[in-house]
Amino acid sequence: MNINQLKYITAIDQHRHFTRAAESCDIAQSTLSREVQKLEQELDVIIFDRSRSPVVPTQKGKSLILIANKILTKIETFELTAKQLDNSKAQSFNLGIWSCIAPYILPTFLESFTQKYQNINLNITELNLQDIQEKFNELRLDGCILPDSVQKPGFYQSLLYEETFKIYNHSQPKNGLENNRGLIHIDLKGASESLLVNEKASNLKPKSYPSLTYQKCSIETIRKIIEYNGGISVLPVSFLRDKDKREKRKAFFEKPSHKIKINFVTPRFYEKEEIIQSIKKEFKTLFLSEKKEI
Repeated sequence: MNINQLKYITAIDQHRHFTRAAESCDIAQSTLSREVQKLEQELDVIIFDRSRSPVVPTQKGKSLILIANKILTKIETFELTAKQLDNSKAQSFNLGIWSCIAPYILPTFLESFTQKYQNINLNITELNLQDIQEKFNELRLDGCILPDSVQKPGFYQSLLYEETFKIYNHSQPKNGLENNRGLIHIDLKGASESLLVNEKASNLKPKSYPSLTYQKCSIETIRKIIEYNGGISVLPVSFLRDKDKREKRKAFFEKPSHKIKINFVTPRFYEKEEIIQSIKKEFKTLFLSEKKEI
């Protein structure tokens, strides 16, 4: 038995899916499955019922997972205490983040991260995709959060979360749009990827204008244009992370939706690995807890 095996069974319990649990642990699914089987054989206990979908823990498995969570919490407290006792100078980390998602994921992340890791100085820069490319080429970033559409050969990339895009409606009747889901699905996918790849958003069905394209856009600007003038556009569901905006949930079409992967990319993975893992862990914990609330 080892600590990693305890992490794996708690991850499976959280995600109820072996593949997603493996992604959250940054390991291959085969490795996770093999380690869980070893633990089950060692304890002579079946922890998960694999015949069901989604996968669920057995009654004995539930008891073991509960204890595993308590053990991992104690280990985390132990590690944090050891770091606080370390008198070495605070480390710094230059974090870049794509400006289209920064307003929705940074506030709650910073509140939690800065309390837990007071010895890490975060230097955060909000950037458009072109600026991110330039700063990476100049090696001025230690890591960056950006869409999967931006590929960086030779850099370390790992999935942070999946951003869901939906059609956002304001002062537009939904009847008629819902009757043509195929067309809306194509438009939604294209508009989402245009926003990510080209940083260009098209108002899909404006109230007052025959056509409108807004380039080098802020999603907040797009939202306010739509809310002020009426019409519909494509927005990320993470917009609802702001508690004061959750009453706008009804403005989103429940279906269709389009998901785009958001990655954590690092050009010098080996130099600041400990900080990188801390940042990734905090973001993933945040996304998991807020997914239940949104």
